[in-house]
Amino acid sequence: MNKWSVIMPVYTGQYPGCGTKLDEKFVRAVESFLRQDYPSKELVIVADGVSNAINLWHHYFATKDEVVFLKIPKKVPRTGIIRNLGMQIASGNRICYLDADDILAKSHLSNLDIRFMDDVDWVWFEDCIASRVNSIDDYEYRVRPGVRLERHKIGTGCIAHKKGLDVTWGDTYSDDWKLIQDLMKYPTKKIKGQTYIVCHLQQDGRSILDL
Repeated sequence: MNKWSVIMPVYTGQYPGCGTKLDEKFVRAVESFLRQDYPSKELVIVADGVSNAINLWHHYFATKDEVVFLKIPKKVPRTGIIRNLGMQIASGNRICYLDADDILAKSHLSNLDIRFMDDVDWVWFEDCIASRVNSIDDYEYRVRPGVRLERHKIGTGCIAHKKGLDVTWGDTYSDDWKLIQDLMKYPTKKIKGQTYIVCHLQQDGRSILDL
């Protein structure tokens, strides 16, 4: 059985274009991971210079063996370095990602594992846009079509890959595109049916979706 490592950077301070209720969304994101019906998994949380994230982890999740928490000093405005650290300490042989203000539907990892065959090194897929989120058990979403292997047309929630590939995240606004360019050296395929649910989007420095 494959083991899945889900890497999640977290910064619950304020920044341009950030959403509201960041602490609540962080807890919600972790709970959506814990509710996954795939048994062999870990969540690797890398907290970038924040104190309230470690307090939330201690309060809610410190006893959860499936949750690994690493606190580091503040590095850069973007999350490339943070995700690279997460990849380094991940113990799974398969890696995917979760932002601290998004959620995973309950069977996301199970469906991903079924469709990720050994003949490729990474897969890509459409993510989903939330239209209503009351809780991790009560939400609505739609698939976001149009993902393709081009800059700004594919992002964090649309990829999964094997561990051990020669790939790194960048440190600019297009940090995910640096990783995807590295991944494109390896065999891949597009898959269907994934349920990474985007609950926060920003554009031009402002939130355009904040659920």
